[in-house]
Parts: sequence; structure tokens; C-alpha cells
Amino acid sequence: AMQGGGAAGAGDAGALRMTADLHLKLGQQLSHFEWRHEQSEAEIRMACDLTRRLYGRDHVRTALAVYNLAHVLRRQHRVHEAERLYREVLEVQLEHCDRDHLDVLNTRMNLGIALGHRGNVEAARCELEDVVRLHAAKQPDHPKLAIALVALGDIERFGGARARAEECYRRALAIYSNAESFEHHNEIAWAHIRLALVFLDAAEPEAASELLHVALERNTLLFGGEHLAVAQVCAHLGTVHRLRGDFPCAREFYSRAVELYAPAAEYHPEGFAWASKHLELCAQASRCVLPIPAELVAARHAEGLGKCPIDWCRLIDAALASPDVAV
Repeated sequence: AMQGGGAAGAGDAGALRMTADLHLKLGQQLSHFEWRHEQSEAEIRMACDLTRRLYGRDHVRTALAVYNLAHVLRRQHRVHEAERLYREVLEVQLEHCDRDHLDVLNTRMNLGIALGHRGNVEAARCELEDVVRLHAAKQPDHPKLAIALVALGDIERFGGARARAEECYRRALAIYSNAESFEHHNEIAWAHIRLALVFLDAAEPEAASELLHVALERNTLLFGGEHLAVAQVCAHLGTVHRLRGDFPCAREFYSRAVELYAPAAEYHPEGFAWASKHLELCAQASRCVLPIPAELVAARHAEGLGKCPIDWCRLIDAALASPDVAV
């Protein structure tokens, strides 16, 4: 029998479970690996509808589908919606799991990320510090502690506490370096990129360069050389060379980033706009460090503009006009 959906034969329920799983897996593939978040949203919403029909709202399988929907919304910068869904998932998980269960900590970590992306730095820091504390008490060498430390480091960096951010990132990298056969190259790359951003913010391109080349290698190994994750690192490497004053080399990296982002402009517009603006800065021989899109969105939310449609070109230009961006 199906909860909340009336009686159904075992064959009907089995077919619905298989269909729900397929929609969820396709949605995960589209979002996690292809960055096609709008297409992913449609698939995962279907998975949510089917799991609710099968299991009801308060089942862990339904919570898993909703958890993935929250990810997709957050990646589209719809962070208010994402926050609400993470809280809904957390409510269900806490009915079934202890507060230090890995699933609970993962949801709280992502809730902290969403809070940070909407500019609520203090609430995000509080959430993530507690997640890190619980992870460290339970299993101090677990890779999930590493990713929580990276998320906390991002919040510290957003808030201007670069020394604390660097400490978080280095702790994460130490955990990854001791984790044998850890295969999530994108998480390792993310930690390297985030530490590199600390050095770019401090106009220390040499320290950033080594980290970014590791990230480029990891992302290329996982995604291939044509992926948007590779474009992102190329843009940061362009900034390394621009800060060095090597504008021709910077232009090569930025041009490669623009080339990779261009086919995805319809479904990942921030990448193309962001990389294109870097090319303009290069042509102007500017050495300012342009905030990453997530920082731009957080600042926008902090100003109370988070629910308005995003015009990426205008948002980036406004950031460049800010006294906080050194030219």
C-alpha cells in the first residue's frame, strides 16, 4: 500500500519506486556533473512528487529527494527556497536519526552554505561551527569534516576573516591528504581553489598558482578538459597572471574560460559574464580581484535584493564600482 496515495498493487509501487529513482539519478547527474540546474530541477521535482506519493512527507526517502531539490535551487541562487527545504529535510531526519548522524550533519552543512549565500554570515558561521564540532568529536579524520571546514572557511572569507579562513582550508587539505583512495577529486579541487582565493585576495599570486594548478589537474581528471569546472579554474589562473602583470598570459587563460563558458551561457549565465568581465579587466591592465559569483549573490542578499532576478553584467559592474574592490 502507498501512504497518502491510496492502495496500489506491489507491481505498481515497484514501478513508481523505480521511476522515482531514475528521475532522482538523472537530476543528480544534470546538476552535480553537467551544471544544468534548471533541467535538473524538473527531474528532481518529479522524484519528490513520486516519493511523497509512495512514502508520505515524513519518510527518509522523501527527505533525500527534497534534499537534492534544495541543492539544485541553491545552485540557481534561489537560496531562500533552498533554506526552507533544508529545514524541512532536517525536521524529517531528526525524527529518525541522532543529531550527530552523518545525514543530519550534511543537511546542516548545506543549510549553513545557503545562509551564507544569502548574506547571513553570523547565522551561517554558527551553523557550520557546530557541524564542524560534531564531526570532529565523532570522526576527526572523515572527509565530510573536510568539506564542512571548507564551507566554514568560505563564510570566514566572505566575512573578511582571511586568517581563520586559511586555517579552515588547511585543516581540510590535511584531512584529504591523509584519506587513502579518496576519489572525490572535485571536493579536493574545491578546497585548493578556496585556499587559492585567500592568496588572490591578499595579492599573493605565487601561492595561489600552485594550488590552482592542483585544482585544474583534479577537475580535468574527473570532468574532462571541456567542463565548466575547468573554466572556473582557468579564470582564476588568469587572475594569477594578471596580478603578476603578465597580461598576455592572463588573456590566454581568460579566453579559454570564456570559450568553455560560452556554450553554457543559457543555463549557467554567471560563468560567461564573470569570465568576460575578467577579459575586460585584462585589457585595462587592471589588477583588481573580482569577487566570485557566490560572493556577489551574498552581497546582493545582504542588501535586500535577493528575490529580484539577477542581471549578472550589472551585478558585476556594481561590484567593481564598490570601494571594497581594489583596482
